[in-house]
Amino acid sequence: AIESMERAIALNPRARSIQAQHAATLHILRRFEEAIPYYVRGGDRPDQLARARWALTGDASHLERGDADVSDRLRWEAAMHKGDWDGASDLLRSLPDVFVSAWAWQPIELIEGWVYEGAGRHEEAQAAFEAAARRARDRLEVEPEDERARGSLALALAGLGDLDGAIRTAELAVERQPAFADVVQGPHRLFELAAIHARTGHVEEAVSVLETLLSTPNMYNAVRIEGEFLMRPLRGEPVFEALIERERGRVF
Repeated sequence: AIESMERAIALNPRARSIQAQHAATLHILRRFEEAIPYYVRGGDRPDQLARARWALTGDASHLERGDADVSDRLRWEAAMHKGDWDGASDLLRSLPDVFVSAWAWQPIELIEGWVYEGAGRHEEAQAAFEAAARRARDRLEVEPEDERARGSLALALAGLGDLDGAIRTAELAVERQPAFADVVQGPHRLFELAAIHARTGHVEEAVSVLETLLSTPNMYNAVRIEGEFLMRPLRGEPVFEALIERERGRVF
């Protein structure tokens, strides 16, 4: 795939869509340094370019300065990564009612719940997680095969303290949308399951899921996992730190 894409670029070097597609392929292979110039030449994917730089260096300061042409969603992720709850809260008003992407369907209440929880606003967090769970269930009533919504339901249940229900729901989403069958959505289902295990204190189970996640090409890498706010409970755990060091810099 890499060779054929490079031949296509050689034949038509001004085709920006081919440049961007090649960048996305290199990104999935964790070849971030190679992907960045293709993202630049592709020109229309500022979030992906910023993510590649973030994954390469672990540094999100270019998003915090406010001068990068990226989405408020990505700025919010950077604030959560830093533990800047005030900054993350300020960005809530500019986020959509539902964040929809190829890999996620997240109602704003789920995002609010995470921010309020981080800020120590526990009653508001619980109310937000309850609303998020209701909306995810409503979505599944209409679209019962939307595993993105099932993943959000699992995360909302975890926020509410229904950890057994959260794990069962997340495991069902992984079963219905395995990573080997869907390179975009499947890995995120694994990430959600790992995050819920981390929240419950199931360190070994969380790391086992992360090992599976990092063993195949996808949009996650060790630097991103290390910085994810949902993985905060694992920081400092020897088995987690060993996984990150083992996988740091791995490419496909």
